[in-house]
Order: sequence, then C-alpha cells, then structure tokens
Amino acid sequence: MMDVSSPAMPDVEELRMLRALVYEGVALARHGRYVARFHRWIVQVSREGRCRAGCLAPVTVEIRHRHGELLERTCLVVDDRADRETGR
Repeated sequence: MMDVSSPAMPDVEELRMLRALVYEGVALARHGRYVARFHRWIVQVSREGRCRAGCLAPVTVEIRHRHGELLERTCLVVDDRADRETGR
C-alpha cells in the first residue's frame, strides 16, 4: 500500500528538468518573479529587492509538488557582475 502522507519525489528525468528550470529562473528573475510548471512540479524563483548590474542579489528558489508540498527551498546569492562581463 502506498503512503500518501509523504511528498512525492521527482524521478531522474524530472530532476534534470527541474535543475534546468532553476537555472533559467535565476537568469530571468531579475525581471520579476519566475514561475514554471513541469509535470507535477512548480518552480518559483524570486530576487529579493532590486539592484543594478554590479551587485550581489539574493535569490529564493522553491520547488513544490502541484498539491503544495514543499520539495526544496533554498536561498542563493547571484553575482550580477558576471552577467555584465559576459554581455548578458
């Protein structure tokens, strides 16, 4: 019998896609909150506050099951100076 109280876990292919969506979200979150859905999963990425190129920006990433269970929440610090140097 399946235990429905525990949150679902993504399979290997879903993990690969979720990772790609997180990278995309971090890149696009400077323009506003990023939300993407893939299969049963919702990826949300948001930057805390606004800054111009040349600063360190805190980013919050959440991955949730479509029913709301939290799979992972993490905070990252993104260096916008690296984007400026590569011309993005």
